[in-house]
Amino acid sequence: MVMTPYHHGDGHGRRPGSGVDTVSVDASPRVLRRAVTALASLAMVGATFVIVDRVATGQTESRTAEAFQQGMGTPQRPSVDVRGFPVLTQLASGTLRHVDITAEDIPAHGTSVPDHPGHRAGAGQGARRPPRQR
Repeated sequence: MVMTPYHHGDGHGRRPGSGVDTVSVDASPRVLRRAVTALASLAMVGATFVIVDRVATGQTESRTAEAFQQGMGTPQRPSVDVRGFPVLTQLASGTLRHVDITAEDIPAHGTSVPDHPGHRAGAGQGARRPPRQR
């Protein structure tokens, strides 16, 4: 980096401003290399954290879908979307803030077929069965 020129007198009878000197402030290659290395390291740590968080999110979604399918007895695996970032901190706290589960063909155990069009199947008792406890 080059600084702007400045003028000074030399103390030998010259007027100030008669001589022009340039002051250079060069960052050493070692300092620049350390700064670039530190920034690259920080970027790598951040990228690694994001990748690990996304992998953990995928595994959490897969396990949740499997547990829901087994617990509810659905023929197809549901779609599970764990939202929020970072998921790793949510997993560490033991609570997921927002999970969306979309399932089709959930068996309605203990319900009967409606006997007329105005009757809602599953209304009242046994409409939903809680997942099995392990």
